[in-house]
Amino acid sequence: MIFNHRLFLYLTLISVCIFFHSCKNDPKGNEVSVGLSGEPDGLNPITSAGQAYSRQVCERHIFCSLGDTDPNTLAFTPFLSKADAEITPIDMGNLKGGTSYTYEILEEAKWDNGEPVTGYDFEFTIKTILNPKVNAAVWRGYLDFIKVVRVDNQNPRKITIMTDKKYILAKDAIENMPILPEYIYDSEKVMRKYSIDMFQDKSKMEELANDAALSAFAKQFNNNFNREKDKIVGCGPYQLEQWENGQRIVLKKKEDWWGNALMSSRPALAAYPDRLIYRFYGNMQTQLADLKAQNLDVMSTIPAADFKKLQADPEFSKQYGLYVQPSYTYSYLSLNTRNPILEDVNTRKALAFAIDVDGIISNILEGMAVRMNSIVLPVKEYNRKDLQPIPFDIQKAKIMLAEAGWKDSDNNGILDKKINGKNTELKLNFLIPNKAPLPELALLVQNSVKEAGIRLNPVAKDFNVIKEDIKNKNFEIAYTAKGGNPSLDDFEQSWHSTKGSNDTGFGNPAMDELIEQMNSTLDAGARNQLYGKFQQLIYDGQPVILLTNAKERIAISKRFPNAHPSLLRPYFFEQSFQK
Repeated sequence: MIFNHRLFLYLTLISVCIFFHSCKNDPKGNEVSVGLSGEPDGLNPITSAGQAYSRQVCERHIFCSLGDTDPNTLAFTPFLSKADAEITPIDMGNLKGGTSYTYEILEEAKWDNGEPVTGYDFEFTIKTILNPKVNAAVWRGYLDFIKVVRVDNQNPRKITIMTDKKYILAKDAIENMPILPEYIYDSEKVMRKYSIDMFQDKSKMEELANDAALSAFAKQFNNNFNREKDKIVGCGPYQLEQWENGQRIVLKKKEDWWGNALMSSRPALAAYPDRLIYRFYGNMQTQLADLKAQNLDVMSTIPAADFKKLQADPEFSKQYGLYVQPSYTYSYLSLNTRNPILEDVNTRKALAFAIDVDGIISNILEGMAVRMNSIVLPVKEYNRKDLQPIPFDIQKAKIMLAEAGWKDSDNNGILDKKINGKNTELKLNFLIPNKAPLPELALLVQNSVKEAGIRLNPVAKDFNVIKEDIKNKNFEIAYTAKGGNPSLDDFEQSWHSTKGSNDTGFGNPAMDELIEQMNSTLDAGARNQLYGKFQQLIYDGQPVILLTNAKERIAISKRFPNAHPSLLRPYFFEQSFQK
């Protein structure tokens, strides 16, 4: 056979051209770039649990839990555990009336040092959360039902968690808690000297609060495991490669991650991209510009007006899939009922009648939202469908304000009345996040209530600053947005008058008792009746003015043929994107 040099050179040239052409068309390779509307405050999954951007970067990527929620079916799926929990009622002893949950961690699950993930790591994580000096209030409020963690002496990967009461979210809380490696976060094994029951004993609270070793551990844990590459360690598929302040975080896939061999049989472990890049944006239009320039592969919560423009752009649709779907995100106005102006229920109801929520949906959200009729999301089975959203009715608002004693005594267009012996005008500051389109929403609300003689002063602030103002009760009216999930609702954290934050100040012992009953009732029918009563109380008292359940608006690059949105927050799972 005669070797054809000319043909060889020709084929080689073609191969080189194809290679460079493919590189030119997809210069990013096997990485996913995600837009975030803010920067994480740290990558410690315990101390930063209350910050959505931190959770989005941490969860499933750096840190793992016993179980997870399947993004497609919304059902439980094992992650670190071999299977679902073995659940056994406790019928005797000092934990009688409680429940035990037993799990076995996968043999393959390893930390970065090659050591297995064990029940001792789980126990350490629980103790850390219960340490009163650790900044873990978000987690602590959901895990105080845990009384015993028992690690099997013969098989340290097997653990039994025991509770002293029934709690509707016990299984969810246990399974979703990120597990930390003791060898990294407590290299001196300080927390092994303490038992879980010590943290649960109220008589020891003062002693623990003054414990020097616990305080030293907590100080180190709170401050030293947030941004440091060598200290942010989990058993997930990714590790921190780079954090550019104010710019981006880069996660790199571990070369020999233990879960690689299991991805085909356990879809929850899917982790295909070599890198996950999270870019931070303080300005939505800058983020949109990067999306259009194909510098981002994923963007969610796109402003409705901009989303419609993208839908109408045929060139953009060639590069991206656009999705509109239901979400677990909802919004309302929090009213500080401790404020003398807002303590009267008729004043609060009048405010609700004076706000044109349908106008917000049509003019601000381009129709991509539905009204909230209850404090429970419409998608949940126990939502009170019979509770009707309060209509926009200025005349009704005026009548209710008059019944509450408000009148325009000086004819200046602003209602007033005597409160505590002092003439007080119906003027309120309205805290609103400073990101579009919320300032526009504030103006619409301001103009609609003005017709009823109410004056609102919009005060635009960073969303995190508003959260602090609400937490410190330093507000009158505040725009509030929350992201729910498919789980049952535990209203103790936000509505109980002594155990939760209770931002609005609305509540009483009877409502506290109702909340506690809901949390301990495992029978769905009986629990749904209690949920119904609670929804009625909030509806009648109007401590919040319910606004919208927005539809999520997402763009995902077509570089990833298998990529699709999910009903589960953050509404897409970038680690599963596959080229």
